[in-house]
Amino acid sequence: MGGYVVVHAGSGTISEVYETEDQAQLARLEQIEEHLAEAVEHESADPTHTAYSLADIADRIREEWRTLLYVCEAE
Repeated sequence: MGGYVVVHAGSGTISEVYETEDQAQLARLEQIEEHLAEAVEHESADPTHTAYSLADIADRIREEWRTLLYVCEAE
């Protein structure tokens, strides 16, 4: 079939197949941003993270998710 997918390294979840690598990369970034606000809100409620700003928390989560979501060629 061909194309590209976004894979979650931790769970092995695979997205739909995209025609181009650029489309898959965009979908990867959209997935990260789509869930980022909720993750930041959840983590900022943790009293152990009070020394960090919301922007610091968002940056850290975004970087972590970038390592968990990657694009690869579909077979």
